[in-house]
Amino acid sequence: MVKASNKTGNNVHQFLVVGRGHPSNENPNPKIFKMRVFADDQVRAKSKFWYFLKRMNKIKKANGEILSVNEVRNFSYISFRSSKEILLK
Repeated sequence: MVKASNKTGNNVHQFLVVGRGHPSNENPNPKIFKMRVFADDQVRAKSKFWYFLKRMNKIKKANGEILSVNEVRNFSYISFRSSKEILLK
């Protein structure tokens, strides 16, 4: 018996996904699309990117490519405060 994972949504991260359509003879330099996606991991972030891109710009996963996937990490208040104190001294 396979046990289902117990994800509660506390592990949501912000990803910046960049992709474009495949270059073709008609369009050698396709437009690049950048999207911020909230997901559990990189695989789901890519999936959500293609989900929204297909609906907004009519580009399917089979006709496109992912250029980069980066997780956006926010600075904590403590590190910001300590760096601010260092700069003010």
